[in-house]
Amino acid sequence: MKVLVGLMYSIESEYAVSQWSLRQQTYTDYEVFKIEDMANKEAHDAMYQTFMDHSDRFDLFMKLDADMVLCRADFLARAVHLLKENPSVDDLQIGVHDFFMDELIHGLHIYSNRVRWAQCEEQVFVDMIDQRKQRMQDMRILAPAAWHCPNPSLMQSFHYGVHRAIKVWQHGAVTPLPHMRKQAVEYISKLIGQWSKRKDARVGYATLGAFYGLKESVGYSFSDYKGHDFQAMYQKVQGYDLRALEEEIARVAQYAKAALLQL
Repeated sequence: MKVLVGLMYSIESEYAVSQWSLRQQTYTDYEVFKIEDMANKEAHDAMYQTFMDHSDRFDLFMKLDADMVLCRADFLARAVHLLKENPSVDDLQIGVHDFFMDELIHGLHIYSNRVRWAQCEEQVFVDMIDQRKQRMQDMRILAPAAWHCPNPSLMQSFHYGVHRAIKVWQHGAVTPLPHMRKQAVEYISKLIGQWSKRKDARVGYATLGAFYGLKESVGYSFSDYKGHDFQAMYQKVQGYDLRALEEEIARVAQYAKAALLQL
């Protein structure tokens, strides 16, 4: 089975090692194209359009974000084998180990060439596909497929938290998804616990990003690393040491909690 891999990059510090992990794969019947330095929705639209445009040449499509580092050299070979054994599956979603929460989360996607993505105004849930397609979620066979954000920058960490808050508020979503809001709130709760436990600056910046995002009721315009809204928010906290992080997280926690009560 021939695989087309779409690699999406903005500012992720794992980009080089993500590419390295792909080059180490024992399965070699694949090609790669890259989407670099594009806004979030435009990047996803471009990736999925490329997949659909090449559905006659490839059997499978894999979406690999630049902050994902494949865990094993035989991962792609095993994934192809799993899909051969389950030919009706169109969307194989495999758990990845997330640095911030120190647990498996969903996940890395491999799609069949039957999948079609909707062209619409959706700004928040930019991965929407034909809902009739058959999905398979794997959190034990091939998982973890990758390490997610194993070495994030502080800006990347802050964005991680802001992105969770965007999924809570869902401003810009064509159809709000309550289960995704619930999941985002659960992730933020776990993030707070990890900050309390580890006192790692990167986890602290992610927690602060989530709190700022909740406090400011952020929308999809904060999705882009290089966008004005996100950059302006990040500049307010850039350069904090651990002590300053602790003080600022404690200060905005009450506002974040008050925002959650509005839901």
